[in-house]
Amino acid sequence: MPNLDAAATGLATKANSGIKAPSDLAGKTLASPQGDGSRQLFPLFARINKLDEGSIKWINVSPELREPMLIRDQVDAISGDGPTIMLNMRALKVRESDIRIIRYVDYGLDLYGKAIVVRPEYAEKNPEVMRNFIRGVAHGMAGLITHPDAAVASVQKRDALLQSDIEKARIKMTLDWAIVTPNVLKNGLSGVDLARLDRSLKQVAEGVQLKTVPAVSDVYTDRYLPARDELKIPQ
Repeated sequence: MPNLDAAATGLATKANSGIKAPSDLAGKTLASPQGDGSRQLFPLFARINKLDEGSIKWINVSPELREPMLIRDQVDAISGDGPTIMLNMRALKVRESDIRIIRYVDYGLDLYGKAIVVRPEYAEKNPEVMRNFIRGVAHGMAGLITHPDAAVASVQKRDALLQSDIEKARIKMTLDWAIVTPNVLKNGLSGVDLARLDRSLKQVAEGVQLKTVPAVSDVYTDRYLPARDELKIPQ
């Protein structure tokens, strides 16, 4: 069950950098934490957008150095999850208007985001547990959308160091970018387009160089979804 209908992977650059589209990245220097998902998918992003990857220099950095290096003009762009980068920038007192995000989903990578994952044998033995768990996720998502203050307060019970304004901004960005999409507004959570999922699997397999492309039936089933009405989100 995808609970993010669109992936938030992409690149970030300064708004005044002149980098507005993939073609503008030619000859630039980019930074990425090792193993970052956006970095792993960059070769596919480059190929789809006819960008010469060989013209780009990559620097591996620790996660805490990624945004500061961009701010200091030590690199031209960085890779990562869009909301995470933007909230890190806010913590560094950088205005959102000073940063431009280039989202992969806007440039040919029609990818789903995060999902609920379970071992098939467990799901088969516990179908009602699965349905109730998914009901709980949908209920929690509805609460997150309608009562973000309460959602943040709940998380702060587990991590008192979280800052309310930053977490509420994280919620809004994630909702706007990845959860409250036209598809979800129309069909509810996990309204999966099987053709789109097949394309996504093929793109990810190519991007991370899998030897075998998983079949849709290998990674997704709607067998344990509750009634579609229970998966609707507040509008």
